[in-house]
Amino acid sequence: MSVFQSDHDIKKYLQLAYRRRFLIIFVTIFITFLAILFSLAKTNQYQASSTVFIEESVMASLMKGIAVTPSMDAKIRVLTTAMESRTMILNVLRELNMDLQVSNDANLEALINDVRKSMGIRLRARDGLFVVSFTHKEPREARDFVNTIVRRYIEENLTSSRQDTYDAFRFLAEQGEVHRKRLEAADAAVLEFRIQKGDLLNRDPGQLLQEIAMAEDRLQELTLRRFELLSRASSEEALAFDGQGNPVHGRLNRLDALERRLGDLLLRYGPAYPEVVQVKSEIQLLEQIIKDTPDNVAVSQPRARGTSVFSIQAQELRTQEERLRRLITYNTELLQQIPLAQAEFAELEHKRSEEQRVLEQLMNRYGQAEVSRQMELQDKTTSYRIVDPAILPTQPVSPNRLLLTFLGLFGGLGAGIGLTLGLDVLDRSVRHVDKLKGLGVPVLAVVPEMPDPVRARRQRTRNLALYFLAGLLMSVIAGVVLLELLNINILYNSMQSLMQRPEVEQALGYLKRIYWQIF
Repeated sequence: MSVFQSDHDIKKYLQLAYRRRFLIIFVTIFITFLAILFSLAKTNQYQASSTVFIEESVMASLMKGIAVTPSMDAKIRVLTTAMESRTMILNVLRELNMDLQVSNDANLEALINDVRKSMGIRLRARDGLFVVSFTHKEPREARDFVNTIVRRYIEENLTSSRQDTYDAFRFLAEQGEVHRKRLEAADAAVLEFRIQKGDLLNRDPGQLLQEIAMAEDRLQELTLRRFELLSRASSEEALAFDGQGNPVHGRLNRLDALERRLGDLLLRYGPAYPEVVQVKSEIQLLEQIIKDTPDNVAVSQPRARGTSVFSIQAQELRTQEERLRRLITYNTELLQQIPLAQAEFAELEHKRSEEQRVLEQLMNRYGQAEVSRQMELQDKTTSYRIVDPAILPTQPVSPNRLLLTFLGLFGGLGAGIGLTLGLDVLDRSVRHVDKLKGLGVPVLAVVPEMPDPVRARRQRTRNLALYFLAGLLMSVIAGVVLLELLNINILYNSMQSLMQRPEVEQALGYLKRIYWQIF
């Protein structure tokens, strides 16, 4: 049932299309003519292009690591930006006098933007190629623009590269002088520090500790020796001495002093230590003297101090003790100052070594900059080779009139079919008896169409005229297509001449204003 219904619909639409065939044909022809007129009204655009090869010279490869030259990737990366820069485009426009029609800054900016849109830059970084193209209605201007912008880019690139090299050379020279002075100042600071605190730097903390320990041992030995001499002197003079070596009168006091001395010795040494044994024997001797001596003789009158040999020797030892104490104090202070002095010296040495390292690097770069400068002067670095210069284009790249014509043809056919279907939908008249039966209206009789020979003859004549007219118009369209294939610009030149007439330009301007006011 569905297949039958589908066949019925197809047949119905085919009958409808046949019945409205002239509407479809002439709508198609009309829209096709509009497309042809539109394509003829558009100005031809010509495109010129140039291919440039960025060649890295053998000298640049040989001098790699010795001289510094811009890499090819860096050159290609900035190529698009440099070529589309406002300065570059403006210079080219002025050189070619393409800005003579510009009356103000707004028009100049619009012209530059149009030029950017018309430019095309295609990069092939792997092959070191770039293609610059420009589209313009004048083929000569398109060619000149491409050749001029390529030439200017190459010249400015070489100039800027040389300027960069010179700037780098000059900067390195200035920085080298600055860091040389800093290194001299650092050397002077290190030398002055060595002069002022060289004694501290040459001192060995371990040796100082050892000297302090030896001095302390010697001091202790001298102290013991001095006490021993004082004890002997006191045994004769019945004097006792306190912890500072001051004399104490009386054998009992002497005995007390010897006992305190014995207690101090036993805290540090054993009973067999020679001095312990000596003090003990002296205590026993003194106790025996006190026991055998009457009470009125216990307190003897001391003699004047310093008259004994032991006292003189004790004074000498005391002098040595003072000298050892001063030595210990001096070494202790040195020991405390050594870390600070070494830290300050290490900081000065580090600063000096950093300045020396930076200066060495700058000198290395300075040498590379000198070689690079000589290579730039002799053009031994990367070079540009124009593989294909722009030539005068003979065929326009736009508009594609054949494409626009066929688009108009198929668009018109679709519009005609759509218009036919739309009219059929809007038509509410009854055109078949089945529609009445479907509405439940009883059909009493169907009167067939009565043939009218005169009307049929007129209709046939009218159809022949319409067929002839449609064929004529289609022949015109075919002729336009043929002229386009043969690249004969008669129609285009006529249309352009017509559009350049003042009245046509005025009418087009009026239509454009209406369009912009509406939309």
